[in-house]
Amino acid sequence: MDNLGDITESLRGAMAARTAARDAALAASRELIRHCSGCIRAAHRREWDQVDAQLGVIAADAATLRAGLAEYPELYHSGYVQDALKEVVEAHAASAILRGGSTLPTPDALHAEPATYMLGLAEAATELAARDPRPDATVRRPRARSGTPARRDGRHLRSARHVRLS
Repeated sequence: MDNLGDITESLRGAMAARTAARDAALAASRELIRHCSGCIRAAHRREWDQVDAQLGVIAADAATLRAGLAEYPELYHSGYVQDALKEVVEAHAASAILRGGSTLPTPDALHAEPATYMLGLAEAATELAARDPRPDATVRRPRARSGTPARRDGRHLRSARHVRLS
């Protein structure tokens, strides 16, 4: 029992380091999500210089996030980190699709886990689903069956397959 103090100090130090890594990862994840959101908005506005700049920041921030968690795989695989990395995939995929590119970035190129990559692609698809492909088109709000604007509480809305974009 002579070494109990040494053991507890060692454990306390390891736990403090893990807590610091978790706090830094949470802050970095929020910042990464914010950059991804800005990138997607710029892609919708077709501001390609801004998109390219944002994608560079996103890549650097994602690499920093992954490197900071190299010693803590349980934190790397946590929900908030994988959500941020999913947003990275969404930003890259949405910008590639909106540019009219024929190739999407691969999971390896984005350093994304398979499930995270698939979720990011799904979010990119839903992000772009309501967008009319014609550059000058506007998306109309759904209408109730009677022709009046849809109610805010969602009642009396037509199903999604009945909503027209033109």
